[in-house]
Amino acid sequence: MEAFDSLSGNEFDLEFIKQMTAHHKGAVIMAKEALNKAEHSEIKSFAQSIINVQETEIQKMQEWQKAWSK
Repeated sequence: MEAFDSLSGNEFDLEFIKQMTAHHKGAVIMAKEALNKAEHSEIKSFAQSIINVQETEIQKMQEWQKAWSK
């Protein structure tokens, strides 16, 4: 979070996207593990939902990063 202290505007947005993308990728890794190893269907369903949502958000953030880094 200290990385945000001195940033504002576009620089803040790009750092936010960078850190949130890594965070989301971690969530996808965890959810894939749960999808493969969980016993209960509720966890498997929840894990698949996480994967779907997080991967969509990662793609959107990567598009923004590309557009705003010019």
